Amino acid sequence: MHTRSGFSLFVGITLAGLYGLACAGGGESSEARSDYESASAAVVQIIARDSSGEEVWIGSGTFIDASGLILTNAHVVDERDDEYVDLAVAITASTDLPPELSFLAEIVAIDYELDLAVIAIVSNLDGEAVDDRFPIVPIGDSDGLEIGDDLRIIGYPAIGGETITLTEGATSGFLPETGIEGRAWIKTDAAVLAGSSGGLALHDGLLVGLPSIVGSGAESDEVIDCDLIFDTNGDELIDEGDTCLPTGGFLNGLRPINLALPLIEAAQSGTEYISPY
Repeated sequence: MHTRSGFSLFVGITLAGLYGLACAGGGESSEARSDYESASAAVVQIIARDSSGEEVWIGSGTFIDASGLILTNAHVVDERDDEYVDLAVAITASTDLPPELSFLAEIVAIDYELDLAVIAIVSNLDGEAVDDRFPIVPIGDSDGLEIGDDLRIIGYPAIGGETITLTEGATSGFLPETGIEGRAWIKTDAAVLAGSSGGLALHDGLLVGLPSIVGSGAESDEVIDCDLIFDTNGDELIDEGDTCLPTGGFLNGLRPINLALPLIEAAQSGTEYISPY
């Protein structure tokens, strides 16, 4: 399995933070479980495919409009080098099973500087139009987050199988970025693994950010305590072709949802999005 990881890991990831869904519910309140169940129904796997229908890479995304608009990272759907032919979308029917390929999608708004994109469902796998209404995650206010606020990361990591996966952590801080006003990154100690990039960060049942394993430009060129310990590319070998997985401490980066609002508004209105960056 290949993932589209873009640039460098933000600061690192750790296997210690990866929970299976089987243990995600232990000790949860019924409200927290309900928030997770509602959100997980709206998180999809995005597969970039070649002309033979084979996977080129995968990522995650979240329905943010019932008509079929999906928010994700730009590097998950990057078409600049013509490396893929189409974008397939897989939906989870049961958290015990891998997602099922169900739809085709196209890019409707993209910002490579912010590493954000919105894609839209355009047909089923046979090219037939669909009129489905999709489950969504309500959008929160990332500027309202405070250090210590809890975060839940939901996506489809390459490690641990293809099933939808939850990791948990806290808001660890914030980072600026040259040219971006306000919060450019949310720091978290929640694990963000390759494949989960483009998924969602949830707080109080609201979408507040996108997990992204790309560098913020802030001393993030190298990962720490990195080992080849898992067959991440699915070739039945553990070698230099696999992703090097950090095993020490970590901080990961989330793009705040507020930075995505102009793309979402353009996609919903059908107008062209032009990046100000």
